Amino acid sequence: MLALLAVLAIKPAVNAFHNYRLVGQTKERLYAAQEENYRLQRQVKHVRGEAVLRREARRQGMIDSGEQAWVVNGIKR
Repeated sequence: MLALLAVLAIKPAVNAFHNYRLVGQTKERLYAAQEENYRLQRQVKHVRGEAVLRREARRQGMIDSGEQAWVVNGIKR
């Protein structure tokens, strides 16, 4: 009888150990995702900065209000 109870207790114990390990792995993935999210949020704040937007607009050939655009032909790099 005691042996039967021991056998019946093994499955729940194995499941509990498996769940314990799974929780640890899930927490690690959660912490990694939170760190990545924090890094991406900082990057978005930086990209939305005024200087970055102006620089990117200039790179794409845009002009600011009140400016005049000039096209120069014949320049080779």
